[in-house]
Amino acid sequence: MKKYISLDIGGTSIKHGLLDERGNILLKGTTPSAAKIAGGTAQRAVQVVKGYLQEHKAAGVAVSSPGLIDPAAGKVIFAGDNFTDYGGTELKKIVETECGLPCEVINDANAAAFAEYSFGAGCGAKSMYFVIVGTGVGGAFIYNGEVVAGSGFAAGEIGFMPTAEGKRFEELASTAAALGFYREKTKTADSAIDGEMLFCAAQEGDKTAKTALLRMAKYLAAGLANISCVVNPEIIVLGGGIMSRADYFRPLINREYRALLPEFFTQNTRLEFAKLKNDAGMIGALAYFLSKRCAEGA
Repeated sequence: MKKYISLDIGGTSIKHGLLDERGNILLKGTTPSAAKIAGGTAQRAVQVVKGYLQEHKAAGVAVSSPGLIDPAAGKVIFAGDNFTDYGGTELKKIVETECGLPCEVINDANAAAFAEYSFGAGCGAKSMYFVIVGTGVGGAFIYNGEVVAGSGFAAGEIGFMPTAEGKRFEELASTAAALGFYREKTKTADSAIDGEMLFCAAQEGDKTAKTALLRMAKYLAAGLANISCVVNPEIIVLGGGIMSRADYFRPLINREYRALLPEFFTQNTRLEFAKLKNDAGMIGALAYFLSKRCAEGA
């Protein structure tokens, strides 16, 4: 059975693995993404692939990447403020040239959405909107098994939506936003707390931590309400590292979501949390790679 290297690039780390053609993860790990170093993200991705090739044979490289992606060219059209010198990167070409393997690149939210729609929380639904929460907030809409891309590959990118506060949606509803709020209120150094530590603080009774997470839940619920009004999907699936704490977020977000909409909407669009967790990006990227190879007869 053929093996593939799959990368899921994020703002702080690159999740990577060696997968078989059925999507089973044989090996996996993480490495810093070098997102704030000019040109660092692409080169770090190449380093990861070459690291696997020192010990394993692979038939290709599948990449889940943040930003607006031209999937045909495997090019990052726009990456936003969380990455330095990443917009315009011809990632597919770089990986293929440096590593000597075929490569396909898909937007990270689209990759995770495709995985959840096919194998996870959205399995069996006709329409699904996937929201991925991390350093930023991404989204993807799948209808009848196809990711809706939009005219400029930007369909579903809810992180850039403007809000009444004069900020982008992801500046209010992301993990980075919750951490930023907590750090500002407690005057904590940036490196002193992460998402898991924020949860621990909240569970231990830290009022500021609880406020940061409730604030995040309220902003997310507002975004989900807007999604429900625009595309009326069967299901909205919430993914990303911080959303693995469904036990904490489910009652908060459901309460806020239901308070914002007429009952008709909340009865016809249910909220779920991703089942594939942190592996969704890798699995979805591989599924996309294999679908492209199949379509091309490779």
